[in-house]
Amino acid sequence: MLAAGASRRLGEDKALLEVAGNPLVALVAQRLSAAGCTPIVIVTRAELAFACLGAAPECKVAINKSPQEGRTGSIQVGLLALGEDNGRLPKAVLIVPLDRPGWSMSTLEKVVNSEGCVCPEKDGRGGHPLRISGTEVKAIMAAPSDTSLRQLTKPQRILVEDEFLHLNIDTPEDMVELERWVSQSDGLSR
Repeated sequence: MLAAGASRRLGEDKALLEVAGNPLVALVAQRLSAAGCTPIVIVTRAELAFACLGAAPECKVAINKSPQEGRTGSIQVGLLALGEDNGRLPKAVLIVPLDRPGWSMSTLEKVVNSEGCVCPEKDGRGGHPLRISGTEVKAIMAAPSDTSLRQLTKPQRILVEDEFLHLNIDTPEDMVELERWVSQSDGLSR
């Protein structure tokens, strides 16, 4: 789970935003766990590490010391954290940006149960979560940390109908949409 961004546009840390009485990081971790995604690694900034661990104690927290370099650097930190536990890089992994939580549980299951590099698609646009496999893991680990993920992956797309798939939490208005999404489901609904 990628949670190292500075949240400049929103003005507060996205990981700790309260959604339905819980921090956003806890809601996303709960949804991943309910789908059997383990282990879960939260990649965040040093100043958020303890708060993220407190909100989602079932997760491992990895610190990105240079989050300003971009998303690929955070993914590298997460992959290394997974590798520490297993003594090798993972064969497949989900990349789940914290600020893109609008996927349904059925979409998550479709992505998890796919092979290779895949992501959901709605209205002609790819979304998250993104599943990567060995080829992409190796490419990401070999790339400079500021390389665009789009340059490193070419996911197959799975058509879905998730109304909130493209929700990107960047503004107070986006938070209203997130609350609307949560009010329409318990966050764990299919």
